[in-house]
Amino acid sequence: MAHKMLTSQLRELGMVEQIIFRVAPPKVEYKITATGMLAIPVIGMIMKYGMEMMGVDPPAH
Repeated sequence: MAHKMLTSQLRELGMVEQIIFRVAPPKVEYKITATGMLAIPVIGMIMKYGMEMMGVDPPAH
């Protein structure tokens, strides 16, 4: 998935917020929202499942 498409989808879902700095050259940063923070445990479980299915050890916390 292209970076532009990913950020567009995450913004549409309310998971990230775009911060635009009006400088030259233009600068954009992204900040995770409260909704995005709620999704982190679910994403972690999906990652763990995928790694187990591939036979790869998940990273230690």
